[in-house]
Amino acid sequence: MQDKNQVQVFNFHGAQLEVVMRGSDLFVSVRRVCDALGIAPNMQIEKLKTKSWTNDMMIISLDEAGRAFSQFMLRIRSRPMWLFGLL
Repeated sequence: MQDKNQVQVFNFHGAQLEVVMRGSDLFVSVRRVCDALGIAPNMQIEKLKTKSWTNDMMIISLDEAGRAFSQFMLRIRSRPMWLFGLL
């Protein structure tokens, strides 16, 4: 059985994106998407926290060494609105 906060790595055109399933919803790490796009993640995370249309969450998960860390995750269905706002 998969841990509800188990991060899985998804290769998207050479970028390593981290995703988490919650029920039938897929969430993606905003930091990893920003890294892939070459933009500052902290500013994007703060902007996303103010938007009413986002479906986001903070998760605590484990890295490869077993250390706990938190990640700001965005529901994949909200990603197009976020990316549109980058233009």
